[in-house]
Amino acid sequence: MKQAAFKKMYDEFRSSTSRSFSEDDWDKALNSWGEYRDLIKNNLPIDRWLKNEKNEKNEKNGYLPDFLDTKEQKFGHARIGNYEQVMIYRYTGSDKTRNGKYRNAYANKDAHKVFDTVKDIENDYNNHIQKLLKKLVEARSDQDVYSIETDEDYKQFSCKQILRKITVLMSLEDSSPYKNKYMWIYNDGALENLAKILEIDIDSEKTFLKNNADIYDIAKKYAGLSASSSKSDYIKLYDFLWSLIGDSFNTTELSDFNNSNIIFYGAPGTGKTYGVTKGIEKLKGIDSKLFKDVKIIQFHPSYTYQDFIEGIKPLGISGGSLNLQVVNGSFKDFCIKVKQENEKYYSSLSDSDKPKPDNPNDFAGWPHYYFVVDEINRGNLSNIFGETFALLEYRDYDFSGTYTEKKPCLVSTALSSVISRITNNDDLVYKKVGDEICFGIPFNIHFIGTMNDVDKSIDTFDLALRRRFKWVPKYCDYSVIHDVLIDNSYPEDNVSEYIESCQYLNDFICSSSGGLKLGKSYEIGHAFFLKIRYIPGQNRVTKAKKQEVFDNYIEGTLKEYIRQVADEVEIDNWINKARAAFGLS
Repeated sequence: MKQAAFKKMYDEFRSSTSRSFSEDDWDKALNSWGEYRDLIKNNLPIDRWLKNEKNEKNEKNGYLPDFLDTKEQKFGHARIGNYEQVMIYRYTGSDKTRNGKYRNAYANKDAHKVFDTVKDIENDYNNHIQKLLKKLVEARSDQDVYSIETDEDYKQFSCKQILRKITVLMSLEDSSPYKNKYMWIYNDGALENLAKILEIDIDSEKTFLKNNADIYDIAKKYAGLSASSSKSDYIKLYDFLWSLIGDSFNTTELSDFNNSNIIFYGAPGTGKTYGVTKGIEKLKGIDSKLFKDVKIIQFHPSYTYQDFIEGIKPLGISGGSLNLQVVNGSFKDFCIKVKQENEKYYSSLSDSDKPKPDNPNDFAGWPHYYFVVDEINRGNLSNIFGETFALLEYRDYDFSGTYTEKKPCLVSTALSSVISRITNNDDLVYKKVGDEICFGIPFNIHFIGTMNDVDKSIDTFDLALRRRFKWVPKYCDYSVIHDVLIDNSYPEDNVSEYIESCQYLNDFICSSSGGLKLGKSYEIGHAFFLKIRYIPGQNRVTKAKKQEVFDNYIEGTLKEYIRQVADEVEIDNWINKARAAFGLS
């Protein structure tokens, strides 16, 4: 995204998200942080690392302070994922090998560093976490910060988002030696997505916060922020950047003219269709003049070329006979409308601004249109596309209104000769080159498909068509489960345990020893797990609710998965193992 486009969108942006907060909220949060920061400088005791006093029963302890809490939106969302990543944690439930043992946030989660007693945890905290926190709040320059990021204690800390937020809080203090240096974004994927939007390369040799600062410098420059900018300006910039990134869906994929053919694929329930539609809505909310119309259809075995491109169809009875007429299919009709809009847009540009054809980089600022095909692999694609197949690759860039040359981006369709003999045929014509009726696909139509790649009909997606698409996988997003349940007033510890059960079930299906080992394409999507919201009862995760989710929403799909690797008589045994993995034994 170029600076002019960024600034235009930023100036017109009005936040409607829960991330917004006031300057008064800013001051209150920083005052609370200041008190906590002073405690860190004086060797923060373990019982103040957590919000609540240490639990005498040695169960999971309470939350982090409000300004670091996962539910807190002020100065960014430092999601911890679950207690095991950052809290003093006592293993319970499904993990029998570690049941009753403890861990804390030091030592990478995958290393499974465990302790037998709380005293062992306290010693580990004092030797590693306490010292690391003190280093962070005593950093006297941004170079100190980058040096700390390379320390072994920092590398081994499981939830780096918390450490990154501490550095951001330090950067917001009036006396900070690196004032407003860092963006309020702590997730690696979110930072990478923003870098793509701003067309910046992430430097793998630099630390996360160094890349964060470099990208933030550009974002502040593009938005026109300076050292004298108000707190409200920084809050707005944060809201705007998150609106670009998207909470759970990458809007970057939906705004790139260089990759306008995309297939989002993954297991059922991973939010493919929902993510596409919400992503487009988000872009239209940011700038409705830039991101415009969307057409959504669904392929099925009976869908044909006549439905998609064009065909001769009966339109009532005339003079006692069927009235047969040439009718545009859904895609051709959409392409004609976009072409006409492009011609209007082209004529509105000054001569100096008119782009040169065939180069998408010269078309920045042109409006975006979306044609979305849900369940794209359920149709007979060769039949549906016909001779228009190649146009997905060779897009049309010429909207000057004068068409004298038939380029590879234009083809004659099956009914072009018939259409040429029809009077008043403007609605049926994409372009006319000489006497020839041609069809093409405007470059600024994003052709988006969604598909479940475990469907048997995937085989119909032949290799020649596959190479014309960018393929984007969608997996179970546990952060969506976390955020939705928290928003529905489920307790944090309850949610954390539930997500752990969901992860265990998917591990059993996809990869774990003793499990089905079907691969990640067969995991259960987060939409299945979110059904727990609709089960009556108080807003808590109970065994009865989990049982109902499994019985009513998961078991049927799981049985179909199991039939691919086991005999019918073994299905019940595998289902019982899956129940146990989900914490229902």
